[in-house]
Amino acid sequence: MELNDVIHGHRSIREYEDREVSQDLLNKILEAGIRASSSGNMQTYSIIVTKDKELKKKLYNAHMEQSMVVDAPILLTFCADFNRMRKWLALNDAPVHFDNYMSFMIGAIDAALASQNCALAAENEGLGICYMALPLQIVTKLVNC
Repeated sequence: MELNDVIHGHRSIREYEDREVSQDLLNKILEAGIRASSSGNMQTYSIIVTKDKELKKKLYNAHMEQSMVVDAPILLTFCADFNRMRKWLALNDAPVHFDNYMSFMIGAIDAALASQNCALAAENEGLGICYMALPLQIVTKLVNC
């Protein structure tokens, strides 16, 4: 498919077929995500892949009971990851100045860029996607799932 066709053909899909996404296809989608531009090539985000039906049932409540959480074959959660960045800085004997608003914005933007690449790759392969956002106060529910 041509890139313009993928971009202009985007639709948020909220009802999914009951079919598996192969590990090869998932890897291809994730690879597209990690190829996204990132601030200083630091990739200050993590992508959490959830396929387990029981775990998706737990996430259902945290995601404000949106049925696509349990119906979609895979959930990809993109998040700014300060812990990952702190580890990288420590391994490289760099000062840890990654705990402020600007750092959060860098992580959030990097995660958004990766998610868009994943979305384009998935749609290019004929899969439907739908972005879901969470209020920050709900994030602790996700962490505890």
